[in-house]
Amino acid sequence: MDRLNFLNVLNAIEGFKTVIKAKHWNELNPHKHQILDDLYNDLNEYQDEFAEEGSIIFGRILPENIKPIQINTDSDEISDVHKLLKGIHNILGDDVEFAGLLSITDDFLHKVSKYKYLANMTKIG
Repeated sequence: MDRLNFLNVLNAIEGFKTVIKAKHWNELNPHKHQILDDLYNDLNEYQDEFAEEGSIIFGRILPENIKPIQINTDSDEISDVHKLLKGIHNILGDDVEFAGLLSITDDFLHKVSKYKYLANMTKIG
């Protein structure tokens, strides 16, 4: 991973946060509403931890570095965040320099897997 990849991750997360919050505000199913709210909060925390850990490696993040990537609002946001995290994991690889970023990402990947499971339960019945 290099600085550009690092900033692209932060910008993708910012885009997902916008879509997830908007869908949360419009969700009528109370269980899915809560899942989206929890996902948003956890994604925000992940972004903060990833940014702070990454700043140690790649340098400070300036306000002009953050430009949210436009996310398709018709997509399954939970599955898309899950795919993003798997991609981040693959980019980080086995380089010990990125051990902190990898640990943060793996922990959040586990949480998102739980959200996928819970969201699928809201579709049953």
